[in-house]
Amino acid sequence: MTEFIIEEGIEAFLLIYVILFVASFIRACFDIHKIKDRLGYGLAVVIGSVTPFCFCAAIPLFVAFIDAGIPLGVAMTFLAASSLINETAMGLILVNKAWAAAAIYFVFGGLFAIILGRLCAGLKIKPCAQEHICDCPHCTGSKSKLRYAFDYTHKTIRSIGPFVLMGLIFAALMHEFVPQEFFTKYLGGQNPFSVGIAATAGIFIYADHDGILPVVRELIDKGIPLGTAIVMMMSIKAISLPKIIVIGKILGAKLTTALVLYLFLTFIVIGYLLNAAA
Repeated sequence: MTEFIIEEGIEAFLLIYVILFVASFIRACFDIHKIKDRLGYGLAVVIGSVTPFCFCAAIPLFVAFIDAGIPLGVAMTFLAASSLINETAMGLILVNKAWAAAAIYFVFGGLFAIILGRLCAGLKIKPCAQEHICDCPHCTGSKSKLRYAFDYTHKTIRSIGPFVLMGLIFAALMHEFVPQEFFTKYLGGQNPFSVGIAATAGIFIYADHDGILPVVRELIDKGIPLGTAIVMMMSIKAISLPKIIVIGKILGAKLTTALVLYLFLTFIVIGYLLNAAA
């Protein structure tokens, strides 16, 4: 079991580090005040796809968009893209060399994000909480984008490290003691409701979405379809109960409920599409 933890741990931390660094550097290249007049739905998807959906990245940046006068529909497209296009999940898909699945994941994630933004375009809603601020170099006064990327990556790795370690231990226990038949019965491709089960389970799992990476990798090794495993990661990332509570304080109850239901359904659709493509 120790050998499993070491081997999987090296791969998991390396993948997480590279993804976080690249995503944070790309995000640092966007200056809200310079691009706000040119920020449309397409660019919102691009920025959202490289912004981790967490309390220190996508959520404060969303509030910064609203404060900068960016229309709610475009800001919601960014927030939805950050939820639907999980940078860690994309990395996992690419590691598995599922090229068609990667294309489907990005295209449909962006499409569903734009649809949500269009639906919200006519709403007149302002954030309920103003304590969240953007921490990008342009807003903090930092001049070096590389320094920001390094600092953000190191800070995030330190904060999620214990969660990744716990995920590795849990994955090792699953690898050693839980038979493959248990997972294939409930989450395997033969169960037509497996994607919905995975999406629902993610709501009640309190974990960092990068910390759950070792568990998701082990599920795939156990024979769980790629799309089903990715859906569980997406659900944990975006609509787990702690995230819902924080989003509710910013968007209000009605818009939060609509957002969560929309994401839940689109996660399921994307899961089935990925399973068909992988």
